Amino acid sequence: MHILKERERGTEFLKAKKIRMIATSVLLFQHTLLPSAVFAIENETIASTEIMEEQSESHLSEETPEDVIEEPTVQESTVQEPTVQESTVQEPTVQEEAPEESILSEQPATVEETQVVEEEPVVSEEPTTDIPTEATVLPPLDENSLVVNYLARLNLTTENVTQLTNHGRSSYLEGVLQNAINRTINLANAANSTASFSVTVPTHSLVERVNGNNGWISSIVTDSDAGMPDEFYTQMYYGNHSTHGNTYTLSNISSSNAAISVAATVTINNNFTATINFTVTRVQAGNEAVTLDIRGNVGLGTTGVATLYPNIATPRKVMNLSYSNETIGRLTINPTITYVIKNPVTIEAQRPARVPSDTIRDTWFDSVPTYARNYYYYVAGTINNNMWYPGRTGSMTVNVADSSNSIVYERISTNYVVVDTTPPEGTAVEDFVTIQANRHRDFTQEELRLLVNGLKDNWSELENITLTFEKKLYNLSPSTSYQDWVKLTDESGNERSLLNTKLRITDTIAPTGTVKSETIDLSGVTTAIPSRTDLLAFLNNDLDDNWTLPENIKIELVDSNGSVINLQNLESEDNIYTGYIRLEDAQGNQSNLQEVKFQGRDAEGPTGNVTTSPVDFQARRSEELTREELLSFFTDDPLDNVTPTDEIDLSLRNNVGDIVSIVNVAPSTTVYDAKVRLQDQANNKTEYSVNYRVVDTQAPTGTVRNHWTVFEANRHRDFTQEELRQLIDNLADNWSELENIQLKNHRHLYDLSPNSGGTYHQLDLTASDESGNEHIFDNTMARVVDTTAPTASFKDEVIDFSTLTSNTFSRTDLLQFFNGAPDDNWSLPENITIELVDSEGNEFELDDLEYKEYIGFICLEDEQGNQSALQEVKFFAGDNEGPTGNVVTQPVDFQARRKDELTKDELLQFFTEDPLDNTTPTDQIDLSLCNDNGDIVSIVNVAPSTTVYDANVRLEDIRGNYTDYSVNYRVIDTQAPTGIVRNHWTVFEANRHRDFTQEELRELISDLADNWSELENIQLINHRHLYDLSPNGFNAYHPMNITATDEAGNEYIFNNAMPRIEDTTAPDGTLKDPLVFTKGQTAPAPREFLDGDPTDNWSLSPDIQVEVAYENNVQFTDLAVGDHGVTITLTDEAGNARTLNSQVTILEDTSEYIDVTIPTNVSFAESKESNGIVSPTYQIQNNAERAVQVSVSSVVSQSATEKLTEIDLGVKNNLNDNQVMLISSGKNLNNRRELGTIEGHSTSFSFSLFGTVGENFDFESLDDPLNPIYSMRLNFSAQ
Repeated sequence: MHILKERERGTEFLKAKKIRMIATSVLLFQHTLLPSAVFAIENETIASTEIMEEQSESHLSEETPEDVIEEPTVQESTVQEPTVQESTVQEPTVQEEAPEESILSEQPATVEETQVVEEEPVVSEEPTTDIPTEATVLPPLDENSLVVNYLARLNLTTENVTQLTNHGRSSYLEGVLQNAINRTINLANAANSTASFSVTVPTHSLVERVNGNNGWISSIVTDSDAGMPDEFYTQMYYGNHSTHGNTYTLSNISSSNAAISVAATVTINNNFTATINFTVTRVQAGNEAVTLDIRGNVGLGTTGVATLYPNIATPRKVMNLSYSNETIGRLTINPTITYVIKNPVTIEAQRPARVPSDTIRDTWFDSVPTYARNYYYYVAGTINNNMWYPGRTGSMTVNVADSSNSIVYERISTNYVVVDTTPPEGTAVEDFVTIQANRHRDFTQEELRLLVNGLKDNWSELENITLTFEKKLYNLSPSTSYQDWVKLTDESGNERSLLNTKLRITDTIAPTGTVKSETIDLSGVTTAIPSRTDLLAFLNNDLDDNWTLPENIKIELVDSNGSVINLQNLESEDNIYTGYIRLEDAQGNQSNLQEVKFQGRDAEGPTGNVTTSPVDFQARRSEELTREELLSFFTDDPLDNVTPTDEIDLSLRNNVGDIVSIVNVAPSTTVYDAKVRLQDQANNKTEYSVNYRVVDTQAPTGTVRNHWTVFEANRHRDFTQEELRQLIDNLADNWSELENIQLKNHRHLYDLSPNSGGTYHQLDLTASDESGNEHIFDNTMARVVDTTAPTASFKDEVIDFSTLTSNTFSRTDLLQFFNGAPDDNWSLPENITIELVDSEGNEFELDDLEYKEYIGFICLEDEQGNQSALQEVKFFAGDNEGPTGNVVTQPVDFQARRKDELTKDELLQFFTEDPLDNTTPTDQIDLSLCNDNGDIVSIVNVAPSTTVYDANVRLEDIRGNYTDYSVNYRVIDTQAPTGIVRNHWTVFEANRHRDFTQEELRELISDLADNWSELENIQLINHRHLYDLSPNGFNAYHPMNITATDEAGNEYIFNNAMPRIEDTTAPDGTLKDPLVFTKGQTAPAPREFLDGDPTDNWSLSPDIQVEVAYENNVQFTDLAVGDHGVTITLTDEAGNARTLNSQVTILEDTSEYIDVTIPTNVSFAESKESNGIVSPTYQIQNNAERAVQVSVSSVVSQSATEKLTEIDLGVKNNLNDNQVMLISSGKNLNNRRELGTIEGHSTSFSFSLFGTVGENFDFESLDDPLNPIYSMRLNFSAQ
């Protein structure tokens, strides 16, 4: 290795002389390299070594003693006894393990506390006769006082350990802990209620061998084979005893029930007891007894004790037992019943306000104690009668008082809410209650209360209780009885129904009405007894009755004796008479007589002046002469002394006095004789002789309907008279019958097409009667529709369609089924749609039919969508003949491909001309390439070759008939790659060191592809190279041709591709580290700051500009001793710049202080047998007065280092073992690392090399040892 010794940069080498030492650096051997580096130290005595094997202790357990061979121990006064001796204090202190905080922390009581009961410690009785009472020092344990081999090792067999464990469980966990803890406690039933208790237990228990039982004790303590009597050991102590101290722990106490938690704290006392304080908390509210287990972790050390010859058979510690999550006790939790008042208390509204004590006790509490009936309960404070009204809320205090002395035992506060849920009370009256009928109203509350005895409510006053009868009074007739329910409802809506209430309806109330004071004129009354209408004139329109309707109230005109007045018996018409009005209802109740005045009847007939000419009346089929017509006989209106003119009755009579009728008298010129009679309201009559004729001059009448009338369209006829009459409402004539009125339409049915939407046809109709009288009805509304299906006559034969070439039937085809053309009420034959379907209603698709006879069904449909019923027909259809063609005899070549199956045009190459079919057009014949099994043959992904393949080309018509022809084909590749040169440039970064990659060249071509070769297998050759292309100027590029070649050698040249070269990458460089210079030296050149030359993607190193700037823009000569920031800027020809920041150190000129001696002409071992990297020890001596710091600055590979890609090589300061890695995984050190400091006055330290060439180095390939050379640069700095 070349070792270059230098001072800090900028200083002179030792006394201005440069010393170069050359050595062979590393010797690698051909066959093997030891896995651990072994350093050979020159001229150093090698001490003898021994192999130390370090064993894992992870398999050892604290609680299980090792099985070891015990050897006698010779006690010497100057040698400390190696065994652990027991304390000489008679009552040793037992150190308890710290319990887990989460388990032993006490929970605060939040509801109530139960008194803590301190219990006496439970101490098991132990024999004391075998333990000397005068002993003040504990006997030593184990075998220290025994003769060698008298006591063998512990006999920890599985059976013995099981016995030891089980007896510990029964003697301590069950005999001590469970015996002390098991109990029943009372706990309030509310959530978070607590109760506490404590127990004190001994920290030990004892199991003895008695009468041959428990022989395992002596067996487990010793298994001596030297005649030692095992039976000496008859006692086994568990835990910590006053004379046999051992391990005792109790922790992690918890409960086994989710509703109740148990927390406990354990205190280990100095008197070999433990106190356990328990707190029981109810997590969830409950009122049932709960039994739960208490579990915990118990640790017990075990000690075997001999009761005979204790001075020889000393107590022995056997092993520590650990009981995890074992049952240490059982609790039964009984709920404690206390006063638990509801919140809020629901109080039933009441008046008066006093709530009974029993109600409070039984309904206001969720729970009460068993002694609750010994107390009475009331609400504290002032109580008034209106206090407990519905809806009131608030707070109150309930006092619990002693029934014997009224002393308040407990005051309980709560909130309350007053409600009213109690319905009213009452009983039905036993006898029937009579109530007057009344058509005008329902029952009053006073009437209904007659049906109920004892009506009352807890809050509502009597007048505020609403009663409802099942039936309404205004619906109940007099003289009826009912037994139905009455509903009682208080102000809060609470209801109660009383069944079988008894009610009788009666009517004893007379009708009422007042009479007028004026005189009523009855002179026009013609009857002896005035009618009810006549008598109503006496009343003031206020006739009324409780039940009888006004129209059913009887009215009579009577005299003072109550007899009905007969008007015929009155003496004079001019007299004014006195009478009396009497009213009587349907039940016979009569009102009192009310006096009235009235005038008597009339006896004089009416008079009038008649014409002397005959009067003409229109002939008629119905309706007699009207009053207005009869008045035609008079020149002016007739008069009467009493009866108004408009109330004088007129009639036409014959000589006998019978009414003359002109109904059904035919019109003519005949003059008829008759008498016209005038008659007043008093039936007085006057007759006059007259003449009349019956004529017909009136036209027919009627009304055009204000909505349309629907008619079925018919191209073959006109409207009938019956149809036209449907357009006019009430068409009639005074004489002519309806069928004799002739209607003439101005538009004809055969001209009217069916209406669409909300439209109709307007028609004018002329109506003429038998006398020729006419009337025109304008704009009648005729809506014409078409709801009639077409019809046709079908042939009774099978029609042959086997030669049809289409997939469906044409109209011409279907017309072959008919005798003549189809017919319709409106649609012309050519507009009638013909459809042929199968039994499922589906149209036939001829392409899918095999050749045979088929049954179909013809459906006719007119223009309006009316369809005829299906008519069964029969026909032949189907095609069973495949297409034909002439195939070529030579193989057909297809281009290889990665996708897209053969096209029809490609398959047609098998034929000399287009194939033909009897029905299917040539362009619809399907072509496919198949194998002998009929499967489609694919040439996708079939590699091109000269192989000739056999196949069948299949011709298939649209009905599935096909023909196969044997053919041959080849898969070839004669197509060159395809693509498009991009019409815009693609930007590449300039690079002098490489050419374009295939990926970059592909960026210049859009959609580059080949029929066979994958994209990555298309080779692109550029005619100009990236390393020759300088960066382009503004808006420029380098035109370039690219040749694309596929795997078959097919080429295509893409001309004028457009690469644009740009340079946007800044140059790069590595700064030396450290940058150390000496004060006063010449300013270093900028490139001296770099570790090697700068590099760039395009610019050459000499063309890269290097600039140096120091902090604060000072010059190098102005830098003071110390550290300063420095910036080195690298700029290429394109102006791209990179800034490198570092720190420059200016040192004091120390040339006079450094004077060191370093070894020269040293070399590594050259023997192949030394197996590894072998290094001597190098020594550096400081001859100066001042101390010198030695650092490794850098390591540089010189020669023969290429194969050492995984080498690790370091240097170590042998004085303080400081190590510096020179090479790590083949990467050299490039910054300074301190190795050590040499004090002055001829002191020195040594260093050596270490390392390995890596696990993967191939020694087998070495014929001779490698002689790699590295140079290591050392820095020396005066201190």
